[in-house]
Amino acid sequence: MSQTFPDVSINYLDGQIGGAGFSEDGVAAMILSGVALPIDVAKGTGFDLGVSLGPFFGIKELQKLGITAEYDSTNSLKVYAHCQDFYKQAGEGAELYLMLVPKTATMAEMLDTAGDYATKLLQEKKGRIKLLGIGRTPDAAYTPTLSEELDPDVVAALLNANALVLAEQDLHRPVQILIEGRDFQGNASAVSNLREQAANRVSVCLGWHDGTYAGSWLGLVLGKMAGVPVQRNIGRVKDGNLGIQKAYVVTASAPVAQKTVEEYGHGNLKLLHQKGYIIPRAYPSLAGYYLNDDPVAVDVTTDYNSISRGRTADKAARIAYQVYVRELLDDFVLEQGKLPTALIKAFEQSIKKQLDLQMTNNGEVSSATPLIDPGQDVIATSELQVKLAIEPVGTARKITVDLGFVNPNLNG
Repeated sequence: MSQTFPDVSINYLDGQIGGAGFSEDGVAAMILSGVALPIDVAKGTGFDLGVSLGPFFGIKELQKLGITAEYDSTNSLKVYAHCQDFYKQAGEGAELYLMLVPKTATMAEMLDTAGDYATKLLQEKKGRIKLLGIGRTPDAAYTPTLSEELDPDVVAALLNANALVLAEQDLHRPVQILIEGRDFQGNASAVSNLREQAANRVSVCLGWHDGTYAGSWLGLVLGKMAGVPVQRNIGRVKDGNLGIQKAYVVTASAPVAQKTVEEYGHGNLKLLHQKGYIIPRAYPSLAGYYLNDDPVAVDVTTDYNSISRGRTADKAARIAYQVYVRELLDDFVLEQGKLPTALIKAFEQSIKKQLDLQMTNNGEVSSATPLIDPGQDVIATSELQVKLAIEPVGTARKITVDLGFVNPNLNG
């Protein structure tokens, strides 16, 4: 008898490709610094720290709980601001959860797999949360020892986020994580290069609406992620601009000079883009501001080098698990020790049907092809291996136009 714990194993293959109404794919959560409010059960207001709040489906539900602009102002926080940004991008009706934690809690602590914050929240929601945003607003006296142009908590949080992602994948609860970039000092040449990291489901965002906040617009970017299908790039121009009047890239406090997109300059923006940050940008002749792209903290040569690639793969993994977990510990009648052709076809068709129904037909992947090797020795291994070949949709990250003059007298 095999001693293997019965389960469905999902292997994320790399190096394979070279280089709408609200859906459950956009269910999001944020863990943010907060201050508890006295609980009034009769009025439905107030909350404790470190507990799951929600689901919320609109900004008015947060206001009813006591999370308002006044709450932010009184406590020097950005909870309401991030939630307001979230719903401006995702739209009213999007499903959002919150967990507020003490101001002393670092983002790395929020993401610690052995801690009581992110792990607790994700476990309580049993895989429902697909997108997780992490942000911090410490007390004014907080003065970090800067490292590579950022609060060192950002990179520490990124490392813990990657460990959390891997742990959640093992539990069949894949999640994409967005971290708030804090105290960016402005030197794009010296800032930490996220493309040298190995966190293919973790992103860091920079930028804010004005020059009064040392953090970044976590809620805005998370709302953009929640409001688009899994294969969609959050920087897609056809979706329209972000609806903000001004975009700051450098938001750190004095003596650093805070800079808007225009003041910061194209060269610096390009460097931040190449280093894997999600940042605001503008296009000549187009009004407003857009996101530059959907990078994650991993080398660009990997298959999962963007949010959209990771979200697409994770959705396919969730579907595969839901289909095949029902087959665990079942018995199969074999033919000369091998799986019968009819059974192989049935296994292939069951997953293809669901992938086509939930992804291919929605334009989230170009195609999905399952393949089961009929020569597998199921008797010896007690394991059935299924390969899923997912062809992603294409993204025009660069469009080249060849422009030149022509003299018709020289033709022919």
